Amino acid sequence: MNSKERLLSFIKYKGISKRKFYDACGLSNAFLDKVGNIGAGKLEQIISTYPELNGEWVITGKGEMLQTTETFNPQQVNEPLHKYVTTIKTIPLIPIDALAGLAPGELVIKDSDIESRYTVPDFAKADFLIRVKGGSMYPKYSSGDVLACKKVSKTDFIQWNKTYVIDTSQGVLVKRILKGKDDKHWILRSENKDYQDIDVNPEKDIHHINIVIGVIRLE
Repeated sequence: MNSKERLLSFIKYKGISKRKFYDACGLSNAFLDKVGNIGAGKLEQIISTYPELNGEWVITGKGEMLQTTETFNPQQVNEPLHKYVTTIKTIPLIPIDALAGLAPGELVIKDSDIESRYTVPDFAKADFLIRVKGGSMYPKYSSGDVLACKKVSKTDFIQWNKTYVIDTSQGVLVKRILKGKDDKHWILRSENKDYQDIDVNPEKDIHHINIVIGVIRLE
């Protein structure tokens, strides 16, 4: 597999069209169909647009497809690339509404829903970040706070009274999960006492759940 083929694999992984890839990177139409060698300048444009792409992997095929530092400089490709490439994790920030209406099954975040990506070492286990909307979880969380979330399955161990971001038949909610009246029911509880508890059947009413593992707040 050459560099062009590896870039095509990355485009396929992202779930986007070649046209969208070209537009995002400022490349000419059919760039990968016409070009012989990628070239350091073009590679720099691509990595600037997709910083999670591993430059060493594109050029040599070594290592993993994803997760590079921004210290990689394609102008220095004749030098050992391990000097410039290390593995980091970037966490996608998505709007909370992007979680709504997804089909049951594994939660898949679309590239088109990602607003930005961040590196937060303390949240290395997080799958995504979202902003809180509304005041149902005040004072624990305020509208605009950014929550770091980790995907969990309904069959996983549920930590009662912990806060989750839940995709339900009533929309996406940020609530504490408490044990319900029996094994077939959960209670979703707000921090704000003006909001009533919601009784749900997780098998029927809940599509996806994500535990909140941290918060970023701006004063």
